[in-house]
Amino acid sequence: MKYLAVNKFKVIALRDLAKYEKTQTTPQDALQIIKTRKQGLQKDIE
Repeated sequence: MKYLAVNKFKVIALRDLAKYEKTQTTPQDALQIIKTRKQGLQKDIE
């Protein structure tokens, strides 16, 4: 926490994120980004 204060980071709770985010849309599949990244990593391994 000291690091964040010293470097003047603004810390917010996830419940307050809507105040800062301009969109109200939610993804169809919340895990799709994770699935996509896993597929990309798998391709890099092969």
